[in-house]
Amino acid sequence: MTSERTAAFHRINLLADRIGMDLDEFRFLAEQATGKRALVAMNDGQLEALEKHLRDFDTKGAAA
Repeated sequence: MTSERTAAFHRINLLADRIGMDLDEFRFLAEQATGKRALVAMNDGQLEALEKHLRDFDTKGAAA
């Protein structure tokens, strides 16, 4: 695994933790954003899409 992918996994995990998502919620959101449930099965573009989706979710949640 490249250092870029490792960094992406780390950012995604931090976002999910900050949002307070449990594993089932996270998997559902990941599947909605990318069509895949397992992070390791996602390509770089899908990881970026998931990270963006989580950031958007975090921003909207903070505004509510």
